[in-house]
Amino acid sequence: TMKVGELARRLEVPYRDVRYVLERGALPSGLPAGPGRGAHRDLDPAQAFWLAIVLAFKRCGVAVPEAKAMAD
Repeated sequence: TMKVGELARRLEVPYRDVRYVLERGALPSGLPAGPGRGAHRDLDPAQAFWLAIVLAFKRCGVAVPEAKAMAD
């Protein structure tokens, strides 16, 4: 598994960008909407890859809802 912070580091995007995407409802399949207070999200490889695609689209200027639809 991979934490959100590690994904941000590997993709060289700000951690806040990853959090923003998740807060906007762009959640990979199987990832709960909220990890709970004090809990951290663990992404499996498929979830990390999907989220990386959404972030790549976002980096190109695509809005989060459209990026999510394209990644789906």
